[in-house]
Amino acid sequence: MADDVGSCVDILYDDQRWRDLDFSMELLMQKIVDELLKQDQLDVIRNSIAYSVKISVLLSNDCCLQLLNHRYRERNKVANVLSFPNITDFSDVQSFVHTPAKPAKQQSVGDGVSFGNGCDKSYATTASVDCDMKEAEKDDLHIGDIALGYEEILRESIEYGVRFEVRVAHLFLHGLLHLFGFVHDNDTDREVMEGIEISLLRKLRYAHPYILVKRDILDKIE
Repeated sequence: MADDVGSCVDILYDDQRWRDLDFSMELLMQKIVDELLKQDQLDVIRNSIAYSVKISVLLSNDCCLQLLNHRYRERNKVANVLSFPNITDFSDVQSFVHTPAKPAKQQSVGDGVSFGNGCDKSYATTASVDCDMKEAEKDDLHIGDIALGYEEILRESIEYGVRFEVRVAHLFLHGLLHLFGFVHDNDTDREVMEGIEISLLRKLRYAHPYILVKRDILDKIE
């Protein structure tokens, strides 16, 4: 049983605009990951993990997100966030530590376009938060990858009347929940997912993500 699961976030900056924000993406993502791992809804998952959870994040743009969406989801359109889970059964995580399961086609980012290189190879730079490389090789459990697109998120933050940071926080959390197996395929699942998002964002002093937002918002979220 793991009462205090560690975490680390590997970040690939694929667009300079993510570096120029007036807040730290590293700190924002790390505090969301850490807070999520404390949620009661993750008790079963948390208690089955004896490793530090690792997430890879690509901070890119419309061009890259559309490319990834087309290639791995067969949707030729821009996305705000894309999630690529690496684990389907958290009750059997031991087999994923050193030999990750081969993901389904729509979840794979290893064919041609990879988070390791980004879409803009002329710019891509990296950063890590709380990732000890020596320990990572031994104990980290890579649960998946998340990609965020700058322009689409900016457009939505303007459309919904919220600060860019608030919209990014919500979308990153949404993508993160997908990595942990949460979905919004029906009303029941949607209510569970929205409940976690609302509760966690409130704890982190972010605005309610759905009060001022059109009801079709989840149709835009991958």
